[in-house]
Amino acid sequence: MDLDGELVDRFDESEILELETLYKAILSLKDVNEMHKFFVDLCSTNEICSFLRRWQILLRIQSGCSYESIIEDLSHGDEREVEGTSKSDN
Repeated sequence: MDLDGELVDRFDESEILELETLYKAILSLKDVNEMHKFFVDLCSTNEICSFLRRWQILLRIQSGCSYESIIEDLSHGDEREVEGTSKSDN
């Protein structure tokens, strides 16, 4: 496999091989449930939430939303998270 890009330039050869193994593992997953279990094992809850947030931003950019509308739209989700956290803390 011939990976390229700025990110890959930061890795040594053994890390690139491990990254390729990670990509192949992701590609081998058969369905959403299997992928969910994989990411839950691999990532913390905060990492999954961060990954989801980046995905939400990407989808909105691709659909032509303005940055202002993306910020407004996704900030409502932050309010729900804070509200949910404060309720569960009581």
